[in-house]
Amino acid sequence: MPRFYTVDVVLITSNIPRSHFPEADLDTVADQILVADGLLKPLILEETGLEQYTVIDGHFEFYAAVRAYEKDRQVGEMVNAIVIAPREKDRALVQLDTLARSLSYGAPVQSGNSPSQALPPESSQLDNLDRRLEAIAAQLRDQRTDLNAYVADLQRANREALANQHTSLLAEINALNGKPLEKKLRCYDFKSAVIQSLVAARRDTGGFTDYKDLEKRVTGLGAAGLLSAINQWERINRPDDVV
Repeated sequence: MPRFYTVDVVLITSNIPRSHFPEADLDTVADQILVADGLLKPLILEETGLEQYTVIDGHFEFYAAVRAYEKDRQVGEMVNAIVIAPREKDRALVQLDTLARSLSYGAPVQSGNSPSQALPPESSQLDNLDRRLEAIAAQLRDQRTDLNAYVADLQRANREALANQHTSLLAEINALNGKPLEKKLRCYDFKSAVIQSLVAARRDTGGFTDYKDLEKRVTGLGAAGLLSAINQWERINRPDDVV
């Protein structure tokens, strides 16, 4: 099943060179990404290795996000993405190809006894543009729903942590350091690069104020990774509470 993530832009590559796209267009969209605090249309990525991703769809958007990162590394660091596992790639490509053909420009073929009346080129293009925008809007609504669910789960976990400082993943992270902390994090399915970043941030600052602070300061963690770790912590430490 495809997964909705926020991914560090430096972990992504594209097999289409950046020079394929006009730099002025990339620069314009990059400014829009920074104004909107993120890329609204998610990239479609294939997971090619440990924290390694390749663009399947959205090459222009990817390079615009890279340009935004070059302008402001704090705002442009993460991008919204739908991550496809390698075994799901062929099915994803079939769907993407079908969507691309259904939204391609051109007047529809008409049938019947009367001669076909082709739409003027301007009308045809506007009609197809409207359909493309409607499809994008529907996709964004679905992704907003998923994102809101992630935020709600993280807020719930944060409230639990504040209510009981001694029985939460956050409390455990703040109570440990160095090798003991690394060992614990491996139990909760944190990736190696995330573990190194988290341990370094914990050592440098002495702890995290809440889950939002943890997600913000740990490179590559993201909302989905944090939620997965919290769920794993609960399965291990509160098995009776897991439904």
